[in-house]
Amino acid sequence: MTSAGFKYEPFSVELKEPFKNSQYRITARRGFIITVTDEHNNSGRGETAPLPGLSIETYESAGAELDNFARIISQLPQLKDFSSVKNIKELTDASPSVRFGIEQALFNLLLKRESSGILNWLSPGDRAINVNAVIGLGEDAGRRAEEKINAGYGTIKLKAGRTGFDDDLSIIKELRNRLGYGFNLRIDANGKWTPEEAMRNLDNLEPYRIEYVEEPCPGLENLVSIASKSPVPVAADESIKSVTDALAVLENSAIPFVVLKPMITGGLTGTLEIIEKASLLDKNIIISSSFETALGRNLLVLLASLVKHNYAHGLDTGDFLTEELFADPYTIEEGIINFSVKEFSRGKIGD
Repeated sequence: MTSAGFKYEPFSVELKEPFKNSQYRITARRGFIITVTDEHNNSGRGETAPLPGLSIETYESAGAELDNFARIISQLPQLKDFSSVKNIKELTDASPSVRFGIEQALFNLLLKRESSGILNWLSPGDRAINVNAVIGLGEDAGRRAEEKINAGYGTIKLKAGRTGFDDDLSIIKELRNRLGYGFNLRIDANGKWTPEEAMRNLDNLEPYRIEYVEEPCPGLENLVSIASKSPVPVAADESIKSVTDALAVLENSAIPFVVLKPMITGGLTGTLEIIEKASLLDKNIIISSSFETALGRNLLVLLASLVKHNYAHGLDTGDFLTEELFADPYTIEEGIINFSVKEFSRGKIGD
């Protein structure tokens, strides 16, 4: 496959209301839609959208990188299958969101070429993917959680990091007293607590059957130390800035859950490497959205389908956007996305 064309176009989509956690506030998503076209006029699209507050690159720097790719794409080696993408030095050196978008575009392009056998390479299967509901700091947690549970969700993720931990704990108590223990409850502290506060707060959370606490404090070294003695499972999230970080956590710590935002941690090929390593080590990868459009989320659904556990993934972000740029083939029904290989293989997302 040779590339006959490469273009990227900016987009901006407002959120219905600002999304707040203890570290940042998001009001809109800005990024670029990438289109790669081959010599037979097949095309594939991908999304690049750095997340302010978490991505190491900015919207402006990602645009500059894409401008450079537009100049060099015709010089890249021919691609007969996706495994050769990981050998493209320019992609290896790209920032995570740029790598995500270009890899997705190339993947979707290959998907339209029957001879590529790209899905045979990944070996996905039809499956039901559990999805967690997210409750932000500014929401009425009790009411919102009850709505989501009544809608069929089996896992609720509560953003923590209010003025004091007592405020968080009172909401957690309310959720359990009001709604019981028939659902999984996750807490996301977004690194708000100090290591000392984290250990104290984790001890206080033990009676409430918390599935895990994401980022109880900042820094991988602190997380690794706390996970070895915490009475509640710990998950790494924002501290994972790269594929190297994720592999180090999987191989060298007692952290049982790694929450991956592929737009932030290194794209498709890097995420596949992490998933494979986690499977070998009996660790759990949770695929999480960075408020992508339906185009970006489509790739996240595929990645979640490749993770062989039934824990819920963080893919319930479509409703945060005021509009969708593309038709979403994977709506959430009763807390579940039904993934179909046949539907995915049609490769129509972004057309």
